[in-house]
Amino acid sequence: MLLLVMVGIPTAFAVFDEDTLRMSDDFSSITASAIGAMLLIQVVETYTAMRQTRESFDVLRSKTEDPSRGPVTPADLGRARSYVSIAFVSIVSLSVLAVSLMLVVLWSAIDGHGPARWLAWFSWCSVGFGLGVLIWASLVRYLHEAVAVAQLHAYLPPDPPAPVLGARSDTGDEAGSSSSGAST
Repeated sequence: MLLLVMVGIPTAFAVFDEDTLRMSDDFSSITASAIGAMLLIQVVETYTAMRQTRESFDVLRSKTEDPSRGPVTPADLGRARSYVSIAFVSIVSLSVLAVSLMLVVLWSAIDGHGPARWLAWFSWCSVGFGLGVLIWASLVRYLHEAVAVAQLHAYLPPDPPAPVLGARSDTGDEAGSSSSGAST
C-alpha cells in the first residue's frame, strides 16, 4: 500500500498534471545524492535480508532433521517467507536505483542537455520506490522482532504479587517487616 502511494501519486502527476517536472542541474545533483545514499543503505539491507533468509532456512532445516528441536511452526515458515520477500524486493530496488543513478549521471554529462521530463519523473519515482522499500522492510523486521519478544514473554513465569504495606501475611507478621520473630 505504501509503495503504491509513494510511486502512484508522482506517476499520476506525471500523466495527468499540467505542471510538468523537468530535469535541472540542481535537481540532478539532489536526486543523485539521494539515490546514492539509498543505494548504500539498500546494499546493507539486501545483505542483511539474505543473511536472515539463510538463517531462517537453517532453522527450518534443523527442526525438520532433528525433531527434538521442536516442530516447525507457522511463525517459522512466515518468517522465512517474509525474509525471502524482503531480499527479492531489495534486489529489485537496488536495480532500479542503480539504473536511475546511471541515467542521471549520463544526463549531467551530456553537453547542452535538455529538460528530460521522463528522467525527472523516473528518478523521482525510483527515489519514492527505494524509500518505500526501506520503510516496508523495516516494518516487517520490527513486526517479527515484536512477535519474538511476545513469544519470549509468554514463556516467562508470572511475577509474584508485590507485598502490600500494612497487610497481614499467613505468619501473622506484617508484609514487608524485617522482624525475625524476637520482640525488642
